[in-house]
Amino acid sequence: PEVEQKTQKQELRSAIPFIDQEQRTTGLNIEKRKGLQIVAGDGTYSMNLRARIQARFTQDVVPDKHGDDASEFQIRRARLSLRGNTFNPNWRYYIQLGFSNRDEETSNPNSLRDAVISYAGFPNFQMSFGQMKIPFSRQRVNSSGALQLVDRSLVNGELNLDRDVGFSIASDNFLGLDHLIGYSVGIFGGDGRNSSSSKPGMLGMGRIFLSPFGKTNYLSESDFERSSRPRMTIGTAFAYNANTKRARSTFGNVYNFARFDYQQAVADIMFKWYGFSFTSEFLWRKADRNFLENSSAQREYSRSAHGYFIQTSYLLPFMLEGVFRYGELRPLAGTDPSLGYGRELGGGLAYYLDYHDLKLNLDYFELKGSFANSSGLAHEIRFQIQMFI
Repeated sequence: PEVEQKTQKQELRSAIPFIDQEQRTTGLNIEKRKGLQIVAGDGTYSMNLRARIQARFTQDVVPDKHGDDASEFQIRRARLSLRGNTFNPNWRYYIQLGFSNRDEETSNPNSLRDAVISYAGFPNFQMSFGQMKIPFSRQRVNSSGALQLVDRSLVNGELNLDRDVGFSIASDNFLGLDHLIGYSVGIFGGDGRNSSSSKPGMLGMGRIFLSPFGKTNYLSESDFERSSRPRMTIGTAFAYNANTKRARSTFGNVYNFARFDYQQAVADIMFKWYGFSFTSEFLWRKADRNFLENSSAQREYSRSAHGYFIQTSYLLPFMLEGVFRYGELRPLAGTDPSLGYGRELGGGLAYYLDYHDLKLNLDYFELKGSFANSSGLAHEIRFQIQMFI
């Protein structure tokens, strides 16, 4: 009778597999640096829920002849993210929402930042479809939660490609060559996140990068591992955005009537060794024409420019990091008159109480030209605390 009962139980489990509680259990747990996790015992479903807050204070000191001082308290970022897999471990999803006033575009308020479905069942690449960061500039793809200073370079802020809806194929291990070569290629709508257009035109891009010393975590600026051997990634990318309605290609002001074709390129490098890290980018963007006029003689300008920044740092053993950054932006002739020369020079300290999950940032920058807005010269001091939940 015991053998017969056992056989019947096995047959029942085969017919209705989800009732097998001995082998198929669903786990719910909260883990440090991983947030809230739900995992099905058979691997068919998982979900990871995390939240992030950046609270910031900014003080701008402007010389008397240039303008007035300004100070601001703000929640710079308030994010909620969901990621995991469904059906099997190769079908993955990622959703991110933003709730601060700076997380939304003024022209199109919408909390959705990312919504991506990916398939990772191929040997050496992954396909993604949805709204995502365009894999163009390394620092822009680098999460704002994994930066060394309070925020990204202002040069990158002008010349990057932000988010868009589209399709991409990416790999960090091309042909299985021990992570020596990686690449990304994609086709996107060209008008940015949470946006659509009935006008023809799309954005195509390609990126390739080389890691000559083996695999490296190039999407985190600090060398927390204090790498005993050098780690380096060198990359370059090119993008062509046809007939866009956005002043900065995929983001910025929306034109009333003008449309432009933008060519964009970037070259970047990251190097890490024994707590020292160095990163630099050169970015370039050029429109097919400088401006467009309508029948009423109203003129709308494109924004063409090039720029670069360098950033270097050293992480002390007690998790205090000193960081230096210098960057310049130079507009091309005939472009938008409001886009002028800009320079940033400064540095700061980062204290990691629990890596990026709980950290304090303090930095200072001397800003000149267009980076100082109408004043032309400003001294900016920022303090920020970041917490991941």
